Formats: sequence, C-alpha cells, structure tokens
Amino acid sequence: MSDQEQQRYTISEVSERTGVSIDKLRRWDTSEGYYKPKRDRMKRRYYTDEDIAVIKYIKGLIEHEGLKPEGVRKRLALEKRGFGKPQTRREAIALLNKIEAEIVSMLELLEKNTSHP
Repeated sequence: MSDQEQQRYTISEVSERTGVSIDKLRRWDTSEGYYKPKRDRMKRRYYTDEDIAVIKYIKGLIEHEGLKPEGVRKRLALEKRGFGKPQTRREAIALLNKIEAEIVSMLELLEKNTSHP
C-alpha cells in the first residue's frame, strides 16, 4: 500500500483506538512536539497506523514507565537516532543475558515468597 493509499484516521478515531483524549493528542502534537500528524487541505489532522503505534508507545512510556514530557522527548529522540536498541549481535546477546538474569532473579524471589506459609 503506498503512502497515498494508506488508511487515514481522524483525531476522534485515534482517540477511540488509543484511549488518549483528543485534547491530549493535540497537546502531544503541538506543545510537546512528540510527533507531527499530516494534515489535509482543510488543515485537519489525519493519522496513519504508524502514528497510532507511536501514540500507543508514548502512552506506555507515560503510564507504565512514569516518564514526564521531557523524558518522553529524550527517549523518542534517542530511539530515532538508534540508541537504546542493540546495534550488533554482541549487544543483542548481552541484552538477552541481562534480561535472562533479571527473570531468574524474579523467579527466585517469587519462589522464596511463595514457599513461606
């Protein structure tokens, strides 16, 4: 599907799909500058599936990681430049090993806490 054929969503449709209020979507676009939706000839915002994915990601950063606006901007900027993602096979393996160690640690804690009556 080309850019011209891509599905377009209105701000109200995006609000319904993401659970983010229309006011907040506008603020994230204008004041916070997290993303820039395209506009039609009438200057109305329209969003693509990719925009919706970014909005859901931002919502997760705020709700689940507790980031404030500046933290969200920094994270998005780093990820746009490719930071925060493994760049080599070695980095990917190191990240997987770290995740595995954290999972093992959590499982040990759970086992320890559930073994006490």
